[in-house]
Amino acid sequence: MMHISLSIILLVHFALPHHFSIFHANDVHGWINGHKKIPKLDATYADYQNMLFHLKQAQDKDQTVFAFDSGDLTQGTGLSDATKVPGEFIFEMHQKMDIDASTIGNHELYDNEVINHIADHVYPKMNKTYISGNVRYKDDTKKLSDPWVVKAVEGVGNVLIVGFLYNFKGHGTDCVVDDVEATLNDNKYAGIIAKTNPVLIIGVLHSPPEEQETKTIQEKLAALTDNLVPIILLCGHDHKQHSDITTTKGVFESKCFFEMLSDIEFDLNPANSLTNSQFRQPISSSGVHILNPTRSTNSPDRSFVISNLAVKPLETSVSAFQQRANIKPAAWETEKGKQIREATDAKAKELGLSSPLGCAPQTYYGLFKMPLETKKNVSLYTLYVNEIYPKMNPFPNPKKKDADKKTSLPSVVYIMNSASIRSHLYKGEIYRDDIYSVEPFTNNFAAIRDISLADMRKLINYEATTGASNTIKNVTQKSCWKKCISTKEMTKFQTMHDYLTTVQFRGGEAERKSEIARFMLTVKQTLAHCWASSVSMSEAELMEGCADVGDVCTQFESCYDHLALAVQHPSLFSNKYRSFNSSFKITNFTLPNPGKETPEEQNHKFDIVTNAYDAKTLSSMLNEVTAQATPYEVAMSTIVCRDVFEKYIATEMKCRRVSLPATIGIIATVSGTLIAAAVIVLLVVMLRRRNKTKTERVTAVDDLLDDKVKYSRVNYTDG
Repeated sequence: MMHISLSIILLVHFALPHHFSIFHANDVHGWINGHKKIPKLDATYADYQNMLFHLKQAQDKDQTVFAFDSGDLTQGTGLSDATKVPGEFIFEMHQKMDIDASTIGNHELYDNEVINHIADHVYPKMNKTYISGNVRYKDDTKKLSDPWVVKAVEGVGNVLIVGFLYNFKGHGTDCVVDDVEATLNDNKYAGIIAKTNPVLIIGVLHSPPEEQETKTIQEKLAALTDNLVPIILLCGHDHKQHSDITTTKGVFESKCFFEMLSDIEFDLNPANSLTNSQFRQPISSSGVHILNPTRSTNSPDRSFVISNLAVKPLETSVSAFQQRANIKPAAWETEKGKQIREATDAKAKELGLSSPLGCAPQTYYGLFKMPLETKKNVSLYTLYVNEIYPKMNPFPNPKKKDADKKTSLPSVVYIMNSASIRSHLYKGEIYRDDIYSVEPFTNNFAAIRDISLADMRKLINYEATTGASNTIKNVTQKSCWKKCISTKEMTKFQTMHDYLTTVQFRGGEAERKSEIARFMLTVKQTLAHCWASSVSMSEAELMEGCADVGDVCTQFESCYDHLALAVQHPSLFSNKYRSFNSSFKITNFTLPNPGKETPEEQNHKFDIVTNAYDAKTLSSMLNEVTAQATPYEVAMSTIVCRDVFEKYIATEMKCRRVSLPATIGIIATVSGTLIAAAVIVLLVVMLRRRNKTKTERVTAVDDLLDDKVKYSRVNYTDG
């Protein structure tokens, strides 16, 4: 419980409301140098620092400016992942920023090398502003973070800022992630609240707004303060803009990849400074907000109220930042901003991130946004499994095909985990940094060899014990699907997005199995990617196919949002499910209907080629459903998936550059054409002038004759 002394009450009893401005970012993932392929998003970390500096310089005694980051700073660009220790340069630049507190994300904790870099070089330089209450080093020899930071606001009181990571299980061995609820049950949180008597609590969380851990944090903090202190929760991990305001809390998340910040403003009032009518003011999605834990004036000396709460997305453009800070371009650059800009430019040059590798003939869309007007052959996942992997053949089977062709090589099933693709591949010149933006992770290829047809079917039909088999029948919405078809809004069709989002980034082995199983089930029972299918189908055929298997239609951002299992050629399923072809394809083999296999087909083998992480899970699933005397094993490759992507770009997407002789020829041709055109124009002008002169002469003669006629007529009349 919260115990506040009289002296503290007098200290924090301020007559006027205090204005807070909070800037929030999450899931930056290395995008500190702007978005070169999106010109309007031209702001960099240097510009962000400039804005924060100017705003903090301008604040007065009745105003406080805070900036927070909710984690996942790394893994997403060359500046983050082409360095010796992944993320080391991003951390270095982040330390220079005037950010009041940052928390740890899951992407900082996969690699033991990065974990130790944080303990040795990041945490010691963050001046106790790197916070996470449930993330710690594996032993007491090092620290990764502090559980909280307290900011004293002059004339107001203490603001308690706590940090948390969701219950992440897939971390490296050199750290420990404790359970969120168990951590909050520790008496130390009750102790810090009693000691600091906060007027406001801010949670900087790497946890989605709707996640149970986030709800637990809000509920526990509210209970520890007798529900008398406003709570602001700044979330991350979902990569989506979010704003949720209730009577007791405000929960927000910003857009990922440094594309959009949350600009949050409000007034903090002591409860006794408001009238009863103000307390009864409802929460609304616009206008004036009252964030009032108590909703009454019964305990005015112990409760605080937020009013005039406004939340706006702030685009990461230089002009938007300058406008927000009310600073003209000539006065924009600051000392820290200049240091960050120069260091970033130098590092990009050192890493060769602007080195051209090839040219994309069109934009291929990856995770997140897929434009509505697209129809086919625009998915980056389709490019991977239909073009890149088959052509590059990254991890071939060492067996050789018999000369008499009695024994054929296994068909290859390429499985692409969409979480490994983090950006679009934009039309035009492709640079080394673009390779890292698309594939920032250092994933090696792996394979499961010689899978029988029967076992392949068992894998496809795998049902996790966590209820994957119930996912479709619980969410059948045929009317919604019909609406999708009739309006042609195919990008609103989603393959179990709500289910997959929950488990995609969790990392546990059981959850991973469930995740893959759910997608496999979805592919068989939904129209996963029909608009990109090579099979032309009428609306009636689509409707017929959907009616047979059930369907799901919900709002989403990408048809391949999260685990997109994609394979290379004809359908894994019977013709009845031909509308699902583009999600599952396989090389040189069409999976026959059960019971109709020829002896040759029954003996056919398959290789699954994917990344090492998914191969481990898939082999575990295979061995679980097949119960083979000799378990399937994972063959590991030293080839990195990103390197294969880069090689494909360099060999198959070469820029069409014009040679010097061809250039001279073009110039000569153009010059000749221009000269000929000039001559024609000159002749036309001369001809017009000649005609004009002739016309003028004729007109002059006519005028003279007219005068003579008039004259003669006059004389004739007079006579």
